[in-house]
Amino acid sequence: GIGHGGLVDWVELEDFQQDMDVNYFGIIRTVKAFLPMLKSQAKKYKLARVVNVVSMAGLVTGGFAAPYHGSKFAAEALSSCLRSELRNFNVQVVTINPSFHQTPLVTGMRQKVHEMWNRLPAWKQDDYGEEFFQQFVANGVDLPESFMWRARVVEQELLASIEQVSPPPQIIVGSDAKFSFLVMRHCPVWLQDWMQQLAMNTAVKPKIMT
Repeated sequence: GIGHGGLVDWVELEDFQQDMDVNYFGIIRTVKAFLPMLKSQAKKYKLARVVNVVSMAGLVTGGFAAPYHGSKFAAEALSSCLRSELRNFNVQVVTINPSFHQTPLVTGMRQKVHEMWNRLPAWKQDDYGEEFFQQFVANGVDLPESFMWRARVVEQELLASIEQVSPPPQIIVGSDAKFSFLVMRHCPVWLQDWMQQLAMNTAVKPKIMT
């Protein structure tokens, strides 16, 4: 998959479309291409399986990456619908939902964010100010980089989802995802917002608001 980070006000419409095209429509195209084969396999061997690599970003939001979150929520919803639709064909649907892992998507975010900021018109940069942007980098880049997991863990869970006879329909990867994110997921929205504010430094306001 791919992902664009940044505030909605900063990200181009084309970036939203690109994330959806790869992370959501890419899954649709692949599933529709293989569905005839999967149904045939399930009829013959009584079992077939779709495994979609989604993300914890498809279960909870953390701000700073609306294009990515939107595409991953769509992919998660699609997988849930497929699970329901394909049950009568004995076709299982499993999602892999990793948190932050050492992949080019995460490790390359710092460069992408700076490139995006530098592309903004001067008036928009002035609305936010350099200090606000540095706070954004600290929350949206530095913080995730501080607790990234090895990508090998995701590979192992992916293999397990293929090899197991009855894998769980949703596999959460990463201790942070299994505990803190899942706790937050079941909290009311006002409490989720409060927890996010607590975890991040939000002392600096946009320059235009000071």
